[in-house]
Amino acid sequence: MMLLRHSRLAALLLLALTLATTAHANPRGPRWVTTWATASKTPTIFDRALPTLDDVTLRQIAHVSLGGPRVRVWLTNEFGSAPLRVGAATVALRASGGSIAPESLRTLTFGGAASIVIAPGARVVSDAVSLRVPSRADLAISVHLPDDVTGSGSPVTYHVRALQTNYIASGDQTAATHLIAASSETSWVLFAGVDVITTPGTWGVAAIGDSITDGDQVAFPNEPVDLNARYTDFLAERLLAERRAGVLNAGISGNQVTRTFLGDNVQARLDRDVLARTGVTHVIVTAGINDIGLPGLLTVIGIPTPPVAVTDIISGLQQTAARARARPRGDRRHALPVGRKPSGLLRRSSRVGSASPECVDPHHGSLRCGGRLRRRAARPRESDGDASRPHGRQPAPEHGGLPPHGGRCLRGVDRRAVGAAALGRLRGVARLGARAAQRALTRRVAPLT
Repeated sequence: MMLLRHSRLAALLLLALTLATTAHANPRGPRWVTTWATASKTPTIFDRALPTLDDVTLRQIAHVSLGGPRVRVWLTNEFGSAPLRVGAATVALRASGGSIAPESLRTLTFGGAASIVIAPGARVVSDAVSLRVPSRADLAISVHLPDDVTGSGSPVTYHVRALQTNYIASGDQTAATHLIAASSETSWVLFAGVDVITTPGTWGVAAIGDSITDGDQVAFPNEPVDLNARYTDFLAERLLAERRAGVLNAGISGNQVTRTFLGDNVQARLDRDVLARTGVTHVIVTAGINDIGLPGLLTVIGIPTPPVAVTDIISGLQQTAARARARPRGDRRHALPVGRKPSGLLRRSSRVGSASPECVDPHHGSLRCGGRLRRRAARPRESDGDASRPHGRQPAPEHGGLPPHGGRCLRGVDRRAVGAAALGRLRGVARLGARAAQRALTRRVAPLT
């Protein structure tokens, strides 16, 4: 759902947070890192209905960020109320459309078994298979569901706006090079992530937030399907030169910091969608605009919804940052705010009900909470260690912030912001103190071509 489309500038918080990497017993040896992931939910009244899932094969495409010689796949029944049986599963490199490169086909097993039953509320991970996956390649994950999932009454776990064409075919076609009589679907269903084995020192960057992260830029039917035009895709391009990180996208369009409406709120799903992912060391958070705008919009369309207090949004973002920082990497902790304009970040929309009353300046008709959200929620703490700079003071902005649905526009000014801050200058943030990091934010980064 695209909210506040006519807002001139979006209120957002973007943090790069360094996390602990505690899951690796040997930090000098090869390590697993998430190269692709998505955040799941269940269908709402605002979502397109899923097709019938009864004895079908789902062939779903994952455009990975980082490559590696071995892979493993995560499937999910997180929101299901009944066990989910997987009859067979495979992974392969995609050739084109719904076809695969046959020489790359690998059968997935789970504890050595070709099938598995996923418990309600659970994810499962496959055994690792040897498959040399290039960076930025398309993987095709095929899963056979032998039972009537739709008729079971159990909620289906899925990501509604994949912006990727996936395929559904009758029966077990997991090993087929070309699917027979397949239909298309632009959601990821029961599919959670892909890990690759990689070299020591590789970082994992997780982006969580709303439609800005999800890549929801243009209204249906003109959405940028199959273009890989999310800002996380552009960020992955920047990282490829040094093979320093896998990038995963945990955005959900319409997501909020404080309330669960279009998917669990950011605070509720932080552990599941970010901190539990394999090898994650850094987090990017873009959230808050829907807490401000969604209550008014829903009220206008006949769903009375009380506004969200600014203090609640700030508190939620502070808690999100604090929980990520609770997993320090070594003895250093960093928070790198992005979007440097300190106030007046969000302008009142021409659309009625786009702003909640607490955020409206009645004298000037503009929203003044953007700076408060950023300064208070992204405030460096603990060992960020720059006592000379008062907390909350930001360098002078070089641009006016990010529009609400950046996507492909990130090749321009927004992409510079991602290059300077979401990237964190990732190569240097671990050794920069807060003062040096703030100076890095003021440097212009040329747009990519």
